[in-house]
Amino acid sequence: VITVYYSLGQPYLSSMVGSAEDQIPVAIYNFNLDTAKFTYEIKYVNSDETKGKIVTMTPSNQFVDPGQHIVFEVSNGVPTP
Repeated sequence: VITVYYSLGQPYLSSMVGSAEDQIPVAIYNFNLDTAKFTYEIKYVNSDETKGKIVTMTPSNQFVDPGQHIVFEVSNGVPTP
């Protein structure tokens, strides 16, 4: 579940850590309906998390400018050494 707050034209980007990777396009689409104009990329990383879970995202839990580029790191299911 993603909650969107707006302040002075800046959307609030809540953390999606722990969510499934397939939620990323849905979330970005919903933000962009409100003229957020976000772009994003997905990086696959080694992690003890289940394959396909979002491990980190930058930025998160803050107000961001429209047009922000968001980087998601998603577990590839390979444990970290």
